Amino acid sequence: MGSTLIHGATVLSVDAENRVFEAGFVAIRDGRISGVGSRADTPNPSGFDEVLDLTGHLVMPGLVNAHTHSVMVLFRGRSEGQSLLTMEGWYNSIREPELSLVASDIGPSVALSCAEMALSGTTTFCDQYFFAEEIAEAVKDAGLRAVIAYGIVQLGDERRGAEELAKATAFLSQQRSADGRIIPWFGPHAPYVDNTEALLVEEVAVANEYGVGLHLHMACGPEDNEETERRYGTTAAVALERLGFFKGRIHA
Repeated sequence: MGSTLIHGATVLSVDAENRVFEAGFVAIRDGRISGVGSRADTPNPSGFDEVLDLTGHLVMPGLVNAHTHSVMVLFRGRSEGQSLLTMEGWYNSIREPELSLVASDIGPSVALSCAEMALSGTTTFCDQYFFAEEIAEAVKDAGLRAVIAYGIVQLGDERRGAEELAKATAFLSQQRSADGRIIPWFGPHAPYVDNTEALLVEEVAVANEYGVGLHLHMACGPEDNEETERRYGTTAAVALERLGFFKGRIHA
């Protein structure tokens, strides 16, 4: 894969000591960072295939987008004038076009999202959505890293819930690849919307069995909080604790 030497830039190491190197260097060999340090410790440029003088620039680790739905770049602009904190606004602006999505829509939309993230310095993102397999393939092609949670939606159909859980479990086994860049998780959409208590408990059990986390929405707005109170008689955090979500890894 060759070697690259970056020098002259201000380097934020974000190491245990949070060192900052003015006019520092970053050495890369075979796709891996092999050295970071000060100008005085900069290696001889002759030992590298590519040398980049980035004086006046900042070099730092990639940013992390902690919650996104990369496919939904297709819906940009549809929610203008509506509140996504209400079920009415969400259904009118998002759910309607979402129902028309097909597998062939996913690759191009995720590719666009990945390109925009890369341009902003984001190299890792946490995604929770449907079409998890197609999202994973697009991320592999883009070269980014992602924690991809398989979106599980039951919508009152017990058979569908069981089928989605089986597919999500298969996804966990299939996607531990791409040199570790793809990390599969479970993604129960939101406990106050679409999954029964029994299914949520089962999702927690399978996630713990496989040693993966659960990525979900929690207490997103007043209507969500009211529905959680109606269903569980308590707050979202307490309800999830009772269902066992906090015994493992949770991202909400």
